[in-house]
Amino acid sequence: MLASKSLVQRRLASAAAAHSSPLVGAVETKVTRLPNGLSVASIETNGPVSSLVLAYRAGSRYQQPDENGLVHHLRNNFGKDSASYLGLKLLWQLGSVGGNVTASHGKDFLAVQTNVIRDGSAVAVSVLGELAKPALKPWDVEEATETLPVDLTVQQPFDVVVDLVHRAAYRNGPLANSVNARPHEVGKISVKQLEAFSASRLVSGEAVLLGVNVEHSDLLGYAQAQNVISEGRGKDAVPSPYLGGDARTVGPSSIAHVVIAGEGAGLKDTKAVAVQRVLAALVGQTAEVKFSGSAGSGVVGATVQKAANQRPVGISAVDVNHSETGLAGVYVVVEGQYAEPVVRAAFDGLKKIASGVETAVFEAAKANAKLNTLLALENPASLALETAADVLVNATVTSPLDFAAEISKVSVEDVKKAAQKIVQKPSVAAYGRVNQVPYVDQL
Repeated sequence: MLASKSLVQRRLASAAAAHSSPLVGAVETKVTRLPNGLSVASIETNGPVSSLVLAYRAGSRYQQPDENGLVHHLRNNFGKDSASYLGLKLLWQLGSVGGNVTASHGKDFLAVQTNVIRDGSAVAVSVLGELAKPALKPWDVEEATETLPVDLTVQQPFDVVVDLVHRAAYRNGPLANSVNARPHEVGKISVKQLEAFSASRLVSGEAVLLGVNVEHSDLLGYAQAQNVISEGRGKDAVPSPYLGGDARTVGPSSIAHVVIAGEGAGLKDTKAVAVQRVLAALVGQTAEVKFSGSAGSGVVGATVQKAANQRPVGISAVDVNHSETGLAGVYVVVEGQYAEPVVRAAFDGLKKIASGVETAVFEAAKANAKLNTLLALENPASLALETAADVLVNATVTSPLDFAAEISKVSVEDVKKAAQKIVQKPSVAAYGRVNQVPYVDQL
C-alpha cells in the first residue's frame, strides 16, 4: 500500500463506525456445489480487480512417505502446457487482458490464482482452468525441476522455522511433511508419481473454483460447461494429532529464529479460529519499521522488549490453521548469543495471557483483530486464497464481515483457555544460531 498502514487502519475504522450498514450490504457471498463435487464460490465486494482461485485439497500432508517434495514439484509445473493448449499461449492470452498467474502450496492445499481487471475475468477463468491441470510432459517436468533450487535459495527463515515447528508439533504425522522439497529431494520425483498424484488429488471432488469480484453466474456457467477438471473424489486426509516437542536446525546466520507454539484452532471450528485471531493480537505484531529496536506491540512484545535490554529483537504472532488443527504462539528473532533470556521472556509473556489479561488490553486486542479482518476486503488476492481454504474445509463462505462479528463474541475466558493450551504443551523450533535457545523442558 502507498498509504501508511496506521493511516489506512484509522480511515477504515472511522468508515466502519460511521457507515456500518453500507459496509454490510457491500459484501455478497454465494456457494454452489455441482453434482461432480466441484464447489463454486464467489465474494462480491464491488471492487475493480477480480481474483480467481482454483484450489485443491492436495497439500504436502497428502504425500506418501516416499513422495517428499512431490507437491513442490507439481506446483512448479503449473503454467506449463495443458492437455489442449501450449502453456506459453495460455500465459500470453492471460497477459493480453492484464492478468497474472501465481501458484502456491502448503500443508493442506495447492492453488493456482490469477488477478485481473474485472472486465477480463471471463477470459481469466477459462485460462485458469487449463493452467490448473498441467499435462506433465516429461520435458516440462524436467524444466520445472530446475526451478526448485531457486525456490530453496529465496526461502525465508520464517518459512523454515514454521516448517520446523510443524515437525516438532506433529512429529511423524502428515502435517510434519515439509512444504518444500529438501535439497536432496530435488529431482527425485518421477513423472509417473506426479501423474498418479494428479489423478487422485486434482479432481472435482477435491476442488473449489472461487472468484472475488466476479459474477457468480459466470463462474457457475464456466464450471458447468467445461470439463477441464477430471471427475472424482480423493481419500480423506489422514489425521495428524498434535504431540509437541523440539526441532532445530543450524543455519548460516548469527541470528536465532525461534517459534514457541501450542495446539491451535482448525478451520472446521470458526469460533476457535476467531479466538485465535484475538490471541494473536494479544501476543503482538512485529514492529512497523524494518530493523527497528522495538519488539512490536502486544503483551508478549512488551515482555520481550524488557528482556532484550535495548538489543535488537522482533516478535510476531504465530497463527496457523489447518483443516482440523492449528498452531498458535509467538515467533522471535534475536541475535543468537542473547537468545535464552529473550525466548524465556516470550514464554513468560504467553503465561501472562494464560493467567488472564486486563479488560482494556483485551478489548484493544479484539478491536485490532476485527480491524485486520476487515482490511482483508482491500486485498482480493489474499481474500480469495483464505476463502478458498474455508470452502474446501467447511463448504461455506464466511465473509470478513461475518468473521468480524464472530470475533466480537470472543470472551476473555476463551482467550485464556487458548493460551493455556500453548503453555501446558508447547513446541519449540529454532533455526540459525540455536545453541542458546532453550528446549521445551527448560522453559
